[in-house]
Amino acid sequence: MEIKNALGIPMRLPVGFAKPETPADIWWFPVEPLVTLAKQKFIVATPLANSKYYRGTVKELFSDGDYGITIEGSIIDISPANYGEKDERNINKLKDFLDYNRSLLIYCDLTTDFGISHIAIQQIPRLQMQGNRLDYIVQGLSDQIFELLN
Repeated sequence: MEIKNALGIPMRLPVGFAKPETPADIWWFPVEPLVTLAKQKFIVATPLANSKYYRGTVKELFSDGDYGITIEGSIIDISPANYGEKDERNINKLKDFLDYNRSLLIYCDLTTDFGISHIAIQQIPRLQMQGNRLDYIVQGLSDQIFELLN
C-alpha cells in the first residue's frame, strides 16, 4: 500500500497507529518520522568460583525481551493551502493515541519485518512546540496479545 504525505509525495517508511477496537481506522503520521528499534535479551550469568582454569561467568537461561521502539519527528501542516501552519487536527490525533491506555496497533514496514504488530507506549520524553511545529519523541515496547487460560 502506498501512503502519501499532504503534498502527494509517497513516503518511504510511513508509520501509522490504530486502536485495536477500530483496526481499519489507521492514522498515518503526516510527516514521515524516524523509527528506531532496540532489543534486549535476558541472560542469567553465574560467576565461576574457585576455578584456576576458567574465568568469567557461565551464561544460561537466555530469553528474549521486548523490542524498544522510538518514533521521533515533527508535525506541521505541509499541505499546499496551509503550508507551515500549525496542524491542529494531527496534533489532536497524536494526543488521542498518546493518552490511550492500551496497546496500539502499529503499521510500519520496519516493525512488521521484526514481527511487531503492537506498541505499548511507555513514555513521551519530548513534546516541544517551536513556532507552528510540534516536535515529538514517543517511546514504547513491542507487545503481543495473549490469550490467558482460566
